[in-house]
This record gives sequence, structure tokens and C-alpha cells, in this order.
Amino acid sequence: MNLENNPDGFYEEYRGYIIASTDNNGPDNSNRNSLTVYYNSKSPEYAFIERSEESKGLENDEAFKQMVNEARSYIDSCCCKDLNQGTEKPGTSLQVVDIEGTNFYVDVSRFQLIEMFDSKNIIPFHKMEDYGDCYRFDYNKTIKNIPEYPNRRDTEIEIPEFVVLDPGGMAKKYKLSIEEVKNKTDFDFMVDQKEFDLRVNQGRLPTIDIAGHIFYVDMRMDKLRPKDDFLSNGIGFEEIDPYFSDERNTYLIPYDPKKHEFRELDYDNLLKIPKDLIAVEFPFQQVLDPVGWNRQNGWDLKQDLKHIGVKGHFTAQVVDWKQTYIVAIINTNLERRKEEKKEIKIEPKKGKGRKM
Repeated sequence: MNLENNPDGFYEEYRGYIIASTDNNGPDNSNRNSLTVYYNSKSPEYAFIERSEESKGLENDEAFKQMVNEARSYIDSCCCKDLNQGTEKPGTSLQVVDIEGTNFYVDVSRFQLIEMFDSKNIIPFHKMEDYGDCYRFDYNKTIKNIPEYPNRRDTEIEIPEFVVLDPGGMAKKYKLSIEEVKNKTDFDFMVDQKEFDLRVNQGRLPTIDIAGHIFYVDMRMDKLRPKDDFLSNGIGFEEIDPYFSDERNTYLIPYDPKKHEFRELDYDNLLKIPKDLIAVEFPFQQVLDPVGWNRQNGWDLKQDLKHIGVKGHFTAQVVDWKQTYIVAIINTNLERRKEEKKEIKIEPKKGKGRKM
């Protein structure tokens, strides 16, 4: 099987290993369920099958990315084990950076640092502070990582961009020469340059599809503004603020698909699932339009873009009402109504009767 030329599958070289999927098992196919790791493409030596069911709340491409990361983590553990035993294989090494006496691999495939002799100890990029040409983070020597709660014993660490830490790895990842990489910054690779140009230089607003209707993410008006529907009030970010979840970093709102509007519910009197409304979930406005968010707040337009990214279009997720908070509200209201009925004393009516 020629893995590299398989158009329907996934293929990646990582640390001297091959991560590949079988036919009709690539990132665009919902029927995929496995990836295989090979030490090289000619022999399925050290084969590893990573199986994963579709996770709730994850789109197919997100579930597939998770599978790929699990396969890479397996390879990391193999490389660390080989290094520890003195049997490291050619092509498996990565650039190394010393942090307070501990060596970490520079993993540009996932933009993270991996402790050399403990592949489970990872310092991910998303936990680092971006300072443009370098990254900083608090480091605790005891846990050899970023502490959950900073204290005085922590040390502030500064590392250069990944194009400086491992230009060869970046060149291989993006199929460029090392000289080309040296003339670029991490921002050039981490942020979609086409989308950035469309948003910043051409002024195109991001859009989001909500149940089949397109909305503009209009930060100046502080709302999701419906396209081709001037009678709709749209969805104001201020009015849906109570519907934001810090844990999920998303809004989950009642939505009127006919009027293309947010609709507040009468939660005190809600006794059944609304038939004319649906529940939709979508990201926080900083994620929907990070450039507009920065502009509104007077910050540098590139701030946090490496962490958030720039996208031109989103699709809101329609959520089954039965999987939302209103089920508990309805049950509570029904129980309350039952208790109220029990307390009502019904007195019999007195009839006039007939004189005898």
C-alpha cells in the first residue's frame, strides 16, 4: 500500500514514524474509526491502532484531530522510551530547549514543549503569553510545568518563536526551505493569512450560519446582524450575555428561526418545550471576530490571533432541547404546580334546594 499517495486517507511523517489512515478513513469522512502508526512506510513494524468513537459535542474534523494527537502522543512515548534505553532510532529526535535544568523537546507539529524523559509532561502553546517575537510563562521547577496557581517560587521563562527554536522542523512542516522560514514569523504560519487580509485590509465581516440563515458578526453594532432581513432585530451580544458559558466559551440561546431573532423565555411559567423556538450554540464574539474585538477595545489588531486564529465563516450548532438546562426548569415548574394544586382547598357549592 502506497500510503503517501493515498488521496482518500491521512498521511503524516512524525519523528521518524508514519501516521496513516486507510481508504475512506480521512478527515473528511465520517465513517473513519482508526489510524495506524508505522515506523516506516515499507514495513508495518511497531504498528499501533488508535480507535476512537465520535465524541459528543465534537465535529468530525475535531474528533479526527484528537485521534491524530493521540497517535503523536504514542510516538512521543516510544521515542522517550527509546532515548531512555539508549536505543533511539534515526529521524526521531527533535530540537531541545533547556528550561531551568530540564530538557524539553520542541514539538512544532502541535506547537508545544514535551519533557524529554516524560512525554506526558507537556507545556502547550495555548498556555504561553504571546509577546510577538517571544513567549513567556511562569514555570514551577517542582512540577516542571506551568502552575495552576502562581506563587513566588515560580520563575518567568522566556523562549523565542518556534521559527527560531526549530526552523528545520517548521520548514519540513510547511514544505519550505529553511531560508524561507527564517524570513517569516510564527504569526505567518499560525494565522490564516488570507483570512487575515480579507478581514483587516478588505474589511470583510465574518459570517455565521444559524439554522440556515446567514448573520454578519458586526462588532461595531454589537450584534449578529441577519443578512437580507431588515425587519429582524438580530441577536445583540448584550442581551444574550446571561446565556454565555465560561466553561464552554459559547452562547446557548433560544432562537426564533422564522423571525431570525433571539427570544427570551418566561422561565417561571415554562411547562413544556417550546415548539416555535430552537436552541442554538455558537462561540464568544472574541472567537467569532478577534480582529473586530481588538479594534473595539483599542488593542493591537494581531493580539491573541495566534491563539484564537481568524475564520471567515462559522456554523452554529442546533442543540436538542432535551440536552439543555430548560428540561430541569420545566420539571421544577411542573413539580411546583403540583404542590400548589395540593394546597388549594376546594369548597363544595351550596345549592338552594327545594322547599318541601
